[in-house]
Amino acid sequence: MKLREAQATLDQLLATAGLTDESLEPWHAWKVFKKFARMPVEDVVDDVTVQYGPQQADDGGRQVALYISREFSEPHLDGAELVCHVGCEFLFSADALAEAPEGEYWTQDYPSLERFIDAVESAEGFQLLMNANPLASSRFREEV
Repeated sequence: MKLREAQATLDQLLATAGLTDESLEPWHAWKVFKKFARMPVEDVVDDVTVQYGPQQADDGGRQVALYISREFSEPHLDGAELVCHVGCEFLFSADALAEAPEGEYWTQDYPSLERFIDAVESAEGFQLLMNANPLASSRFREEV
């Protein structure tokens, strides 16, 4: 897969699984996203991140957000320059995490994608959100 195909690839995988913005269910979207994360990318380097925690809602109240994202960067001699993020966002009620801590996971912090997935899936907060009903969900591509 090339970077320019990333969003279309994720969209197609989600559509094949019967998931749209209006019907993104967290656990099924996560299963699809894991397949997307395993697909090699040719022209950039990538990192997968799962982040969740409380945030301020548009109406001024509180909510819990879950972001599942693949980050693409162009490699350079002195590092890498971020190009874009492609992923899914879920918004939950403020009490969706109960007493579980917020979480932030990056594949770069683990020796393999499988170890990253194990860490994410074993986190109490992630498990709670996978079993909660989101208030809203969407797919996104964010250019940097």
